[in-house]
Amino acid sequence: MSNQYQNIEPSPEETITLLTKALAREKLARQQLEAQIAKKNEVQFDSTKELLASYETAKVREIQLEFLSFLNREHIENKTIDELTKFFIENVLQLLGQHTSIVFQCKDGVISNLLTIKKDDVDWQQLELTESVQTLLNTFIPAESSTWIRTNLTSNVGEVIPFMQEPLLLALKIPQHQKVNKIILINIEHYCYSDDFKSTLAIAANQFTGIVQKTSTERMLSTNYSQLKKTLKLLKKTQQQLIHNEKMVSLGQLAAGVAHEINNPLSYLSSNLETLQDYIAQYESIIDKNVTDDANNSPDFDELNFLKEDSKDLLSACLNGVKRVADIVTNLKQFSKKDGSEFSPTNLIEVIDDSLAIVTNKIKYKYDVNINHESDNLTVEGNFGQLQQVFVNLFINAIDAMPEKGVLSIQTSRSDNEAIITVKDNGIGMKNDTITRIFEPFYTTKDDSKGTGLGLSVSYAIITKHNAKITVDSSVGKGSTFTLAFPC
Repeated sequence: MSNQYQNIEPSPEETITLLTKALAREKLARQQLEAQIAKKNEVQFDSTKELLASYETAKVREIQLEFLSFLNREHIENKTIDELTKFFIENVLQLLGQHTSIVFQCKDGVISNLLTIKKDDVDWQQLELTESVQTLLNTFIPAESSTWIRTNLTSNVGEVIPFMQEPLLLALKIPQHQKVNKIILINIEHYCYSDDFKSTLAIAANQFTGIVQKTSTERMLSTNYSQLKKTLKLLKKTQQQLIHNEKMVSLGQLAAGVAHEINNPLSYLSSNLETLQDYIAQYESIIDKNVTDDANNSPDFDELNFLKEDSKDLLSACLNGVKRVADIVTNLKQFSKKDGSEFSPTNLIEVIDDSLAIVTNKIKYKYDVNINHESDNLTVEGNFGQLQQVFVNLFINAIDAMPEKGVLSIQTSRSDNEAIITVKDNGIGMKNDTITRIFEPFYTTKDDSKGTGLGLSVSYAIITKHNAKITVDSSVGKGSTFTLAFPC
């Protein structure tokens, strides 16, 4: 083999050239690698930047959602408006990273219930309401409701309220009811939040305003409902007393006749008992005579038979008289007692008959009574005593409308699931303007000694309570007809 190639070595110039080329290749490769690394770093930085931005956005959203969710039902249920207001402000302060707030109530420029919370305060404190503080706070009350209003504070604010050191103020007015407003003031350092952040505050303000107004309305309705219940209870009690008083007035009008009715049976009771006393004396005389005289001397049997038969008649008359007095007393007692409000099945025929028994002393000497019942049973859901008062009032009015004599007609019937009762008289009748007013309280065409003007108004109230209707048809000189319709 030839050795011509074994000892060939590059010259120094060639070595330098080769090294220069190798260095250039290495430099180029290095530059390419650095470019690739820089590009990858840029991509990674952009990804990290986007990730950080997404994280910050998500964090802000989380804070905002937590802020808005604090007003859910679980947090606000069973809280008073003052508790809700404090709860709302504390969450706003936490969202804003601030610590100073004032809240007060305002009505027609008058401030009350002034409270504050500031740095290092554990709870809300009462703030002294001086004249200068009231004047200053009135200037901060927004004209618009449910909207945050930002105000730049002047240096004199810190002189009046020393703990308000920050340069800006956020104010919110929340209307309640009856011209009462809650005013919230928050002292802040700056107001450079994003539109999204401001939107969160605005949503919270509207949400909280709605909650306050709803709570205020519920409280007001609850209070009004309680007052209405008390008023209704008082009205029912007053109505019952009024009905009872009207009964007493009716009894007063019937008193003279009732006394006469009781006096008649008492008179013949007295006469009959005197006669019976005389008969008993005669019995004793006959018995004594037969005991002392000769046994063969027989008594006068004709006289004994007369005494026996007449005594039976006298006793029967006495018992009838006692029963008559008892019936009168029972009717008056039933009529005069205070009635409850309970309803039960009530036969209107019995009510009418008992009512007629009460006024019979005013009727029987001058008036005829025509009664036409289609049946003996006309049952409705009602209160016996109250319905009795209605018919007594109608019967007394009918009698008063017939000064000298007349006919009282009463008819009962059933039609289309209704019980119909008509009470008719042939008296003096009424004019149209009188008809339109007869159910008004205290309206009366009678003399003061004969009526209070409450009889028909009380009757109308009772009829309405029974879900019934009462109408009247009358003409001057032709009498009046009252028609009552009860649901069966």
